[in-house]
Amino acid sequence: MPTTGEVGYYNKRAIELSKQAYQEAGLLKKFAWMLLDVIDVPYKNQIQAVRVNEVIDGDTLSVNMDGVETKVRLLLVDTPESVGKYKDNPMAFGKEASDFTKQMALGKDAKIYFDGYDSYGRMLGFVEVGNTSINEELIREGLGKVRYLYERDNSNADVQYYRQLEQEAVDNKRGIWSIPGYAQQGDTDFEGGRFSR
Repeated sequence: MPTTGEVGYYNKRAIELSKQAYQEAGLLKKFAWMLLDVIDVPYKNQIQAVRVNEVIDGDTLSVNMDGVETKVRLLLVDTPESVGKYKDNPMAFGKEASDFTKQMALGKDAKIYFDGYDSYGRMLGFVEVGNTSINEELIREGLGKVRYLYERDNSNADVQYYRQLEQEAVDNKRGIWSIPGYAQQGDTDFEGGRFSR
């Protein structure tokens, strides 16, 4: 019987190979990624204890899970970019979102409720440090917006709660909502630009 760490490693390797095939296979790639979300993958719908080793940006972490380094993308929240082509010139509130997530999680033990994988092979999840949800706090502080709802039931309690938190941030002009026209509610990019990673 493989250990949890071995299962995580082999699952991650399978995702890497699937991603490579996705990039090479044209139309078949979308179908392959759809399958990843419906098959019974390790950790899906489970709470896992992890150690946060790196904060990549406001909505992406690298964690140690049973000895395997794994990237985790926060669910239902998207923060302005501060890495990649935005490293030297972060989007407005991108650095603040990244710093906020670092302050909350870096080097700390966390609990992650996993809910599948994205097209980059990252685990998707809700992340808590202590009893505090990073996903929720980013929305509450106006450092991110509710996004990527298209695969979730919009009557879902999580979605409704996150929309309520976002509306409070909008009403109080916190963070991204303090800049007129910078962010819009709904599944849109900041300033019409791309920040979907």
